[in-house]
Amino acid sequence: MRKKTIAILIILAGIAVLAYPRALAFYHQRQQAQIAAEWTAQLALLETEAKPGEGNGPIELDENVDGLLSIPAIDLEEPILRGITAANLNLSVAAMENMARVGEVGNYVVAGHRNHTFGRNFNRLAEIQTGDAIMVRTATDTFTYTVTEILYVDPGAVEF
Repeated sequence: MRKKTIAILIILAGIAVLAYPRALAFYHQRQQAQIAAEWTAQLALLETEAKPGEGNGPIELDENVDGLLSIPAIDLEEPILRGITAANLNLSVAAMENMARVGEVGNYVVAGHRNHTFGRNFNRLAEIQTGDAIMVRTATDTFTYTVTEILYVDPGAVEF
């Protein structure tokens, strides 16, 4: 009886080890979708219901979300979180603080993982080609960028 119990526990532990990465990826995808849906719904309220002089209270967008990043060539659409922190990068892509904001003169820096351990945000980035569009939707505008050059940078090169 004891051997049977140990065997069942070992099998269950193996199943848990194999299922954990998929469960974690599913959890992060659900969180990303929820953040994007809430942000989009808040934006829709701003555009339709919050009209000056009609007594509507102020509707504010989530201050932790810069916008939505969309790269149609690789079927990527994710919320851009503010601040490159471990928590933000484990959840989605994140914009570097103290840099130009999207649409401003200067560099707007977005970072994200591209492995299976911490999310697959940019795991298909190598498929992008010259001429592909990269779009960032903010509360006020949609900015469309076109890939004009593809450069491969050493992972240790963090200067800009």
